[in-house]
Formats: sequence, structure tokens, C-alpha cells
Amino acid sequence: DAEPLPDHLPYLACVDEVVLLQDRDGDGPSLGAIWELDPVSVEGAPEDRWKQLTQAAHDLLLRLPEEAALQAILLSDHDITRELTAYGELTISDGFVRTVSTDRVRLYQHHGAGLFTHKGVAFRCRRVRIYCTVRLWPRSPSSHGLFWRRPWPTDTWEWFHAVRHQIAQVEQMLVDTLQLCGIGLRRLSADHVKALLWRFLNPHTPDTVTPYREHCLLREQLLTARTDVDGTGVSRGQDVTVIPLTAMEHPAETQEGMFMRELEFGEARAALVDLFPELCLVWNVHVLNQQLAFTAIKRHKTMAWLNTLDPVRGFTVEHQVIQDDLEAVIGEVFGSGHRLLRTSVHALVAAAPSLVESQSTQVASAIGRLGFRMDREDIIGPSVWRQCLPLGYDPEAESIVRRSHRVVSTNTADFLPVHGYFRGMGAPRFLYLSRRGEPVRFDPYEAAPAPHIFVAGVTGAGKSVWVTDAILQARAGIGDRRCYRGWFGLFLLRFWVAAGG
Repeated sequence: DAEPLPDHLPYLACVDEVVLLQDRDGDGPSLGAIWELDPVSVEGAPEDRWKQLTQAAHDLLLRLPEEAALQAILLSDHDITRELTAYGELTISDGFVRTVSTDRVRLYQHHGAGLFTHKGVAFRCRRVRIYCTVRLWPRSPSSHGLFWRRPWPTDTWEWFHAVRHQIAQVEQMLVDTLQLCGIGLRRLSADHVKALLWRFLNPHTPDTVTPYREHCLLREQLLTARTDVDGTGVSRGQDVTVIPLTAMEHPAETQEGMFMRELEFGEARAALVDLFPELCLVWNVHVLNQQLAFTAIKRHKTMAWLNTLDPVRGFTVEHQVIQDDLEAVIGEVFGSGHRLLRTSVHALVAAAPSLVESQSTQVASAIGRLGFRMDREDIIGPSVWRQCLPLGYDPEAESIVRRSHRVVSTNTADFLPVHGYFRGMGAPRFLYLSRRGEPVRFDPYEAAPAPHIFVAGVTGAGKSVWVTDAILQARAGIGDRRCYRGWFGLFLLRFWVAAGG
């Protein structure tokens, strides 16, 4: 029998929003933290705005400490039960109003084939979430001069309390770099970290209701059922199979926010996150030691120059192309102060065993339009899957898997999903869906001065339907005096619209 899967997971404990991780098969601990980002909406924004956000991502890559591992995770999540719970709790009256509110929540929770289809693109209710993880490898705990003795648990905890401030320094750097451009971020608490890990390790499974035991390792409590492993990925019986895809080739040129831009798919324009009900993209970035990376580039260039003149075939064009490309990289890195990074792009496809093949082909075809050749992992799928887990990316293991490419920091900044068409929902009073299927809050009465509402549209556009719906939603929170005034105003507006105004 193979070793149990939890033994291969890096998660040891989560204390005060800091995750203690096992490093390189237990040779030494490492630290990590997870932040959720609220990207800036760029719908209709000029091109300069895209460049400004990309520059913020580039500044983040320049300020990270060397040998750090950064992950950007984009998740199109159809499980929005928690977000809709706050809306349902606002309904304080019974009867018809509560029935309408309950039906609205039930309709929004439906995903399946989508609420409707527009030009071949299914309209689904979901939340697009973006997470950023940073993993550090501080100096290992002291072994008191005995190089053969592994550190005791007490040594590990003393080391943990001594170096946890390094995560706080990284968080301050993230705040200083991203919030100036309007990108919000919040650090996940210990409970939210466990919920996110559970979401990745148990797809299509509700959150666990069993409390976590602090005296046991975290990795031993994150799997709800037996997980089968083969060369292509992992599966949980007949329920769901997860297959990782890897970008084997990167495009020669990149564009700001290339993964978030709308593309032509048939007759419709849509982004990648609009095409699939559960699309999970992972960017693994290793900040190299710049001195060693630059030395390797120069050594590679020297070898290309030596191979330019073949004693048998004479001048070789392919080595000249490699040499010119490396000269351009050296000029950009050394002349402009950019960094060399090891970057890999992955997609996790989770679906029923009968659908996973077709969905992986569709995802690879869609991402291929960006210039990335995505291939399915047929041999080392579980190893790549572990590298794609939150805080699971280990550059030492990547040196064996070898799925990353040496990329200049400016190109990596173009990959990262700091651009978006979505924002957090907050606590809604009036709940609607955006044109991309995201729940959005709308409360015209939250401002101190009462605003005016103007409803316009051609005959049959839905003015009366919207006003009636707004009255019912305002009636759900009738206990609030502001909401009562708004409900009365909408009631008068309803009669004005019905009269043909």
C-alpha cells in the first residue's frame, strides 16, 4: 500500500493567522500566510489603468524577499451560501415577503447549467475569489551544536515565535504596495485558512462541522474521505476527480492583465472566468537569488556563443537566436533593475469522472488563446496538484518536478490577476446579480442624504418588475426606519410607474 496522502501534505498547524508548514520532507519548518484580494474593477477603464495595476503587481514582485514563494490563486466558486446567508437574515417578517426572499436565495444558489445562456456563454451565479499566499523559509531552529540531532518541538515553537514578525513585514509591504492602487486585501484568520484548505482538498463537499483538534496535526484533519491517487491526479471515489494542467510553453510576449481580459469566444466576448463554472488557476512564483540567477544566465549565454560555430555544420541559427534572447534578458534585468523569477502556470479541473476529460480539453483550448500551451499531467499529476495547493508550493520540490520557467518580473506581473470585473458583496439589503453573475449589494438609502431614484426604459424593459421587487426587498427589513422611508417612497414610485409615468 502507498503512504497515506496526509503524510505528503505540508500543513502542521495554524496559529494566529500564521501557518506552520513542513519543509522538504520534514527537514525544517517554514511559515506562510494567505490574503484575499479585492481587485480593482477595470470594466470600461482606459489602458493606462491596466498598466497602473500591472505596475503595482511588479512593485510587489520587486519588494518580496529573495527565496520567497508567492502564489496567486484565482477561483471561480459557485458555493456562495455564506454570502447569501447575511441577506436571508435581514428578513424579519414572515409570510409572502419571507417566501420571496427565500426563493431569491434558492434561485441564486442554483448553478448547474446556468440560469440562462447568452450567445453560448452560460450565466451562472458565483463568486470570483483571488488569494495571495507567501511562504518564507527563515533560518531553521538551532540544534545546539549537535548537527545530527533534529530540533525538538520546543525548539520549533521558540523559533516560530521568534521569526513570525517576518510575515508581518511582508503583510505591511503588501498593504503599502497594493492599497495605494485601490486593491483591497485582508488576511485570512485561522478558521478561514482551514476552510480554504478544506475547499481545495474536498471539492464539492460542504464545510466540515467537526471542530479541529489543536493537539493533532492540521494535515491529518483536512480530508473527509479516502482519496485515490494515480498518475493523472486525485479522485474521491465516484464523486469528483481533480486533474492539473500545466503551461509547458509561455508566450514570447505578454499583455497587462492577459488572463482577465475579454476574448472572442464564438459570437460572445467573455473572460476565462465566465466560461467555466469552477475554474481554478494557480500561479507559482519563486523569487530567485538574483546573483545566482544572473550568473546562470551569463553561463547559458556563454554556452550559446560557444555553440554558434559548429565545427561540422558551420554557423547555427538556433544558438544565435538563444544568444540574442539572453542578451535582451540581461539588458532588461541588469539595465532596468528587474528581477528574474521562476514562474509556473497551472489550472485545476475538478469535475465528475465522466466530464473531467472534456472540461480539461476546453480549459486547455481557452487558455491556449493566450499563447500558453497547456498539457495534462499524465505521470506526475499528484505532485503537481500538491504544488498547486494553497501554501503548497515548495521551490525545492519544484526543482524535481521542473514545471516552472525563468521569467522576467515584468512578464510575471502581466500574468497575475490583480485586475478584475468583480468586487466583494458585503452585507446586502438589496441583492442583485451583475452581468457576470456575481452577487452585488445595492442600498440606495445607506447614504446620509436621501438620494433620488430615476427608473427609465422602453416598454417591456422591466421597470414595474424591478420596482415591485425593490418594494419586496425593502419590506424584508421594515424594522429599520430608513428602510421604512425607502419602502414608502418605492411604493409611491410603483404607482407612478404603473400609471405610465
